[in-house]
Amino acid sequence: MIVELGSPLFSTDYRIEQVLGLEFVVPVTGAYMYGNEKIEWSYKDVAEVLKLWIKMKLASPLEFKCDHLDISTAIDHGKGHSRITTTFIARWQTENEEWKEEEYSCTIGNARCKKDNSEIIKNTFGPSLNSHLKELRDAGSFSIIGDGEVELGRVEGATKIVRIELFMAGDILFYSAALRKEGFSTWWCSLCRLFKTKWQEAGH
Repeated sequence: MIVELGSPLFSTDYRIEQVLGLEFVVPVTGAYMYGNEKIEWSYKDVAEVLKLWIKMKLASPLEFKCDHLDISTAIDHGKGHSRITTTFIARWQTENEEWKEEEYSCTIGNARCKKDNSEIIKNTFGPSLNSHLKELRDAGSFSIIGDGEVELGRVEGATKIVRIELFMAGDILFYSAALRKEGFSTWWCSLCRLFKTKWQEAGH
């Protein structure tokens, strides 16, 4: 459950809501036919997951320290799945101006496939992920209102406004797919433009 949906609870919706009293983000699910392969996928709104995580932190007896929030999103393939992993990194400055940080990682999307590519990503969780990351980018921050309400963007009268910065992480294979240059990664270096016989040499 934690690998598939980013939740450590293996339970029914009824038990989570009625017995445990916890909020959760319901994933969107679907299936896509890629040739003869039926690819089942799921995705949770990254903006909603962020808001829920902040609300959980605010409800904790420990103080939620955050002056700046980094959000790093990575897509990687392994063991028959293409997964989106998102890491929220809350950073704050101490009195002596040193930066401290706390991070939380979770899986927000998954496509069960032999090998992923841009076509599969675009026809499964890709469009939703793209849309929600743009929503976070355009908001640029989140506001804490009162004791525990969270809204994206700058809200007048908020008790705290925290700036958001987005990052995309991944290996060279994903980087090439994002640039629409699939197959590029095993032959050419996207930085120095050298052929693989050259960029594989030490110290080139």
